[in-house]
Amino acid sequence: MNIEFRVMNKGGTFPISNLDIPRSIFNIRFLIPYFSRCPERVTGEPSRFRPGRARKDFKGFTLPEVLIAAGLLALILSAVYSVLWSGLKAGDRAAATINIGAREALDLMAVDIRSTCFKPGVKEFRFHGSDHGRSGREDDSVSFCAVRETTAGEPAAVRVEYYLAKHPASGDKVLYRKTEPFHSGNTGMDAEHMPVAPYVQELDIRYYYAGAWHELWDDPESKPELVRIRLGMGTGGSGAERWFGADIAIP
Repeated sequence: MNIEFRVMNKGGTFPISNLDIPRSIFNIRFLIPYFSRCPERVTGEPSRFRPGRARKDFKGFTLPEVLIAAGLLALILSAVYSVLWSGLKAGDRAAATINIGAREALDLMAVDIRSTCFKPGVKEFRFHGSDHGRSGREDDSVSFCAVRETTAGEPAAVRVEYYLAKHPASGDKVLYRKTEPFHSGNTGMDAEHMPVAPYVQELDIRYYYAGAWHELWDDPESKPELVRIRLGMGTGGSGAERWFGADIAIP
């Protein structure tokens, strides 16, 4: 292969046949762009990089590969969507359970508190409300005497207590209602201890009397005029997420 080298100057160009010229004075910067743009001038083969001609060594995706990739992407997206949808539906069911449980618990507590049977100075008929952190419990509780109907349809005095405790199976906090009749043999009523509402994280009870609110109630000679109950509801042990409340007047 014969290559002719030329040196360019202001006066023109002239060939160089002697290749023993020192390389330091040979400026190859003029030749690199020339041969890089036109490689066929060196190899004699047609160039594959001419404008308008596709590169033969570049391969794209075939139609089966595109279809397989699209199918896999569709499967992944459908799986992600199913997981997200299941999570949203579970959250909606938990929220509905919380709303229904809170309202039913407040309605039941309102019925019991409005039927309070109070006698000054009598221990069995006293109204008692403990504050948060007292009586060995973490949350508030309330106990009082209420009038309930027996199986024979006659009124009878029953001791009622509401408090929070952990469920033995799940370990979550649950609002419990405990009832104990004074004379179970005569009334035909038995003591009950049943859960009222799940997902109750906090129970806050306050008592209104003579123009002031009180955190607890322990007066054997009187009863409060109004009871304010607030239920802090939540799931997963993350604390109270929503609050439900009611003000219940005692006749």
